[in-house]
Amino acid sequence: MARFCGYCGAPSEGGSFCTSCGQRFPDADAPDTPAQEPPVADPPVAEQTAVLPPMPATPPPAAPTPPDWRPGPQVPAPPAPRPAAPRAPVVNPFAGVPVGDYVRDAAAAVCLFATLGKPWDVDGDGTDHWWVILSALVAVASLAIPYVAASRVVPGLGRDQAQLLKLAANAPLLVCVVAAIVNDLVHATDFIDGGLGPGVALALAGALLAAQPRAADEDVALRDDPRWWAVTCTVVVAAVVVSVAQFAAFVLRDLTGEGFLLDEPAQLMSLLVAPLLLVLVVYGWSAREAVTRHFSGVLVVGTAGLTAAAVALLTGDAGDGVFNAYSGFGLVERWDSPFGGAFILSAAGALAVSRPSLRMARPAHPVTGWLHTARLAFGLVAAGSVLVAISIVLDLIAADTYPGTAIADIVLWLVVAVASGVVVALLSGATLNRLAVVSLACAVPVVGIVLVAVGRSGDDFTVFLGPATTALLFTLPALAICALTIPAPVRRTYGPLLPERAVPPPGAHPGPPHPQQWPTQPPPTQPPPTQPPTQG
Repeated sequence: MARFCGYCGAPSEGGSFCTSCGQRFPDADAPDTPAQEPPVADPPVAEQTAVLPPMPATPPPAAPTPPDWRPGPQVPAPPAPRPAAPRAPVVNPFAGVPVGDYVRDAAAAVCLFATLGKPWDVDGDGTDHWWVILSALVAVASLAIPYVAASRVVPGLGRDQAQLLKLAANAPLLVCVVAAIVNDLVHATDFIDGGLGPGVALALAGALLAAQPRAADEDVALRDDPRWWAVTCTVVVAAVVVSVAQFAAFVLRDLTGEGFLLDEPAQLMSLLVAPLLLVLVVYGWSAREAVTRHFSGVLVVGTAGLTAAAVALLTGDAGDGVFNAYSGFGLVERWDSPFGGAFILSAAGALAVSRPSLRMARPAHPVTGWLHTARLAFGLVAAGSVLVAISIVLDLIAADTYPGTAIADIVLWLVVAVASGVVVALLSGATLNRLAVVSLACAVPVVGIVLVAVGRSGDDFTVFLGPATTALLFTLPALAICALTIPAPVRRTYGPLLPERAVPPPGAHPGPPHPQQWPTQPPPTQPPPTQPPTQG
């Protein structure tokens, strides 16, 4: 291989120095060709076969890299994968349900089931009419709709849908009630068919209790409250009008027929006092307060109306028991019954205790509303008791007999009137002795029990408790007692009814605070003798 000088660039002609410039070549000492190393003999192959090490496992082929593709202006991008919808949480349908809704459900179930075993009309009980059986069972099933809607088990079943479904489920039973009323009017002159039994009153009350809104299905904005309030006011006024109209029809039918009442003016006056004036006082007065949106009137008319449903429930098949929805005037009511209107009074009571009605009549001050409720209840008891006593006196004059049991009942009714008047006076004062008021209020039902026991013990005189008299003796006093003891605003304002005694501090003497100290013995005035006297 030719070499060149690194200083002048002249080719080398051999030797270690350049012939042009005389500089030494840098690789003058290195030989031109590398020395050949002697070949190394291969080691001898062993007789035994060598064990080769295991080959490493072949890694799996990697996934191909996705192409870098971007959509053009006219090519749409592929849709992104949608995530799975979250699973709806399980909701407890009974959480947060007010106690009032449970009470309404229980009352509706009792009324609807009792409809099947009570007289529906003159022809028989509710079980004798297949349409009543099916309608009552559907109405009972509607009680579960608010809880199903709250549990969110059925998709699309919201509050509005649940309310409409409840109304549709209770509509058949309401149609059965209307059909029974029309049937009674058609057979107005026929005593073999028609009539409205206690089953009709229970069916109407149960259907309205089941159809009214609950906390789980009512409108959140409460936009349906005015509609329910309008229906409530209409039914409450209609209850009083129908009761008065039935009594007027009874009097007109008697006057156009045999004219029994004209021959017995005392009996006519007795019927004018009770039930006519009694209905106007108990139901008409409370209805007036309710229509004007007084909280006390709504509670009183609701209690008095539901009392009619309770008396219909307790009315026996023979009609000779203590409780009789028609005060002994038959097992069913007709268009001309003197003691009638139990079916529509029950409906008025069911609507008055609904959630919309109680909200529409909410008092401005909670304590004042409950005090007015107790005062109105006992005001009706006082006035009604006097009317019942006058009616019994007129009955005795018409019969010209004066049994001792009847006179005792008159006295007891007057005792109830006086006690109720005292309660009203105490509730109207500037200060309230709640313990005295509640004690007198509790005494009224006790006197009522004695009154019924005395009245049922004689043969010449028998006491029947209808809706109005049962309200006077038992349910209205019970409402007043509850209004004075149960509401939290009343308890916070007036404290406990029976305050507990203060607990003594630890270590205090269990006896009186200042125990009696016995005085010390005075010193003797003369010294004791040193020896006994001698005997002479």
